Amino acid sequence: MPQLLNSSIITERSKYLSFGHMGSGKTFAAGTMPGRIYVLCIGGANEVITLMSPDFTSKHPRKKGLITYDSVKENLGKRGSFSQAMGYDACCDLLDAALELDRSGETPFDSLVVDGSTGLRGLAMNKSMEITYATAKSVDKSSMKKFMDHGIIIPQDNDYFGEQSLIWKFVNWCFSLDKHFNLITHVWEATKQNRATRETTILSKKPSFTGKQRASIPTLFDNVWYFSTSGGKKSMQYEAQTQGDEIVE
Repeated sequence: MPQLLNSSIITERSKYLSFGHMGSGKTFAAGTMPGRIYVLCIGGANEVITLMSPDFTSKHPRKKGLITYDSVKENLGKRGSFSQAMGYDACCDLLDAALELDRSGETPFDSLVVDGSTGLRGLAMNKSMEITYATAKSVDKSSMKKFMDHGIIIPQDNDYFGEQSLIWKFVNWCFSLDKHFNLITHVWEATKQNRATRETTILSKKPSFTGKQRASIPTLFDNVWYFSTSGGKKSMQYEAQTQGDEIVE
């Protein structure tokens, strides 16, 4: 049934996709999200160090005591390979637990920040490869095991499809929550090199997702923010851009 458009629409939850290079201010900006903030750090707790920096705490003292976080990373062996891909499921479990604490009123939050999708893609790929290995035919499994015994894991085409499916599922889940949502990721650059001069020209900058998801995932969000810096040291300038076809095509 059609509804009358009125000022109540302003209270709708906002959804943001923030992308840019390391150190461009993505996490700093995420710390200014409305109300109480829950940050899911993927890759380790170091992702939220910015929010304890003197620069942030002096500019936003009212956020003190309003930010909680969980961190998750894959449990890797001595040579950096995983025996069981538990990271992606751990992300889901932590978010489930945070939502339960929110519902109970024990640790409520208004804004969800996932920092960031680059690490989440790695966890999703690990899970996808584990499923591929578990369901592979005996001949293929034997071949794959030879590589795995040496700590080498080579993604197959289906693994990339599986990773994209898991990412889409997770992002849609977060998007559907009655929370302000900020998904942080790095930047992917499409480049072209001049064969004569070997100079590289950047053709476009997009959020760092796999394949067609560089275009499809941003379309979900109200605002797609591209973060960048200019200058250096004391003259460093931080910029956030929300428009321009050269940024997101």
